[in-house]
Amino acid sequence: MPEKMFSDIREELPNLRRYGRAITGHQVTADCAVITLMQDYAGRKMPTFESDGLRLALYRDLSMSLQQEVDGSVKTPNSRRVHFLTEVQRFTFEQAGHILNVSEHGARELHERACEEIKKLDKARILIIEDEAFISTHLWALAEELEHSVTAIARTKDEAVKAARKTQPTLILSDIHLADGSSGIDAVADISKICSAPTIFITAFPDRLLTGDRQEPLFLINKPFHDTEVSASISQAIFVAQETRH
Repeated sequence: MPEKMFSDIREELPNLRRYGRAITGHQVTADCAVITLMQDYAGRKMPTFESDGLRLALYRDLSMSLQQEVDGSVKTPNSRRVHFLTEVQRFTFEQAGHILNVSEHGARELHERACEEIKKLDKARILIIEDEAFISTHLWALAEELEHSVTAIARTKDEAVKAARKTQPTLILSDIHLADGSSGIDAVADISKICSAPTIFITAFPDRLLTGDRQEPLFLINKPFHDTEVSASISQAIFVAQETRH
């Protein structure tokens, strides 16, 4: 594999892993699919991308692999895949259609369907763990705009655990570095003993969550973020949680 191609693929790997996890709701399934894809590229198979770009080819090949049902993983329909590809991964409708082997018009129709499906989802009770007032207030306003409710805003690990025990949230939005030097990672770990709520980490330090040393998050957003990334991740997290319970 040419060195430039190897470097470009390596740079996109964290995003590929996040996409796979969000779509399958399963860390092992997603990471195994990415590893298999990389092994194929390193061996006899190379990505075909002359006309559409390497990044597009990577997501197309991974999406084909993730179409297969695997025990423990969620079967995310193409409508939601298009929604996630356009709102979070920032692909155009034409590109998302190419990734999923549908036309641009078909991708737009799938996106519209996803928007209708999202309106029917259960509304979440959200705990925000964030020490920057501007960001926490912004996330609160965004959650309420989506008709979810915010149960509390916590600035430290202790505040977060206390709030979770009192309010029993169904979804958590968490930073990593908190006001008193405590950790959002540790806060979420303690909260998991109190209630079962999916977590979306929103952080400027994503590498701290992608170490391979512990269970890693299904949903991870980099700061600074787009509002659409947060709203699409919230809807997908709720969808995955509902499908997992069934």
